[in-house]
Amino acid sequence: LRTKMETEEDTKALGIKGVYQLQGGIDKYFRDYPEGGCWKGKNYTFDKRFSHAPPVIEGMERAIKMKEKVAEVTSADDRLEVMGRCEACQKPWDRYRGKRRCPTCGVPSLICKECYDLDKNKIKKLDRNVRCDLCTKEGVTSKRQIKEKLEKEMETYEIKLREVYGFQVSSRKN
Repeated sequence: LRTKMETEEDTKALGIKGVYQLQGGIDKYFRDYPEGGCWKGKNYTFDKRFSHAPPVIEGMERAIKMKEKVAEVTSADDRLEVMGRCEACQKPWDRYRGKRRCPTCGVPSLICKECYDLDKNKIKKLDRNVRCDLCTKEGVTSKRQIKEKLEKEMETYEIKLREVYGFQVSSRKN
């Protein structure tokens, strides 16, 4: 999900499909659809919130955490579905804790409270094999592999730009 693309024509010309823009952003979407609309999961943010969901969903999560009885919870079970998994034990988890990052790519890691506490107390250390889903899925185990992959993708993208727009891309410095 991107918050802005130059034009629809640019994305089509470059062969990019499935990119949409939410007019006014995700916050506006949540204001317009407080129960969530078509939204699933949470939106990761780069501030003290860490992540947020539509207001009704966040309210239900707070009520569950506070062990309050909420009649709506059973009818909204699918909206409370946890979409992420702890990178260490694979338990459903969707909250970022501590400052741990994927040792390969550096994105914040989803680590459940139990695994975080085990690591913090040096009972079971989280090693370099505990990586984010994308690095695991793509078999990336080193920063060098990421750099090579990005360079290859950039080269392919530049070729496409030359074909579509007919201009030369200046050589990059390594």
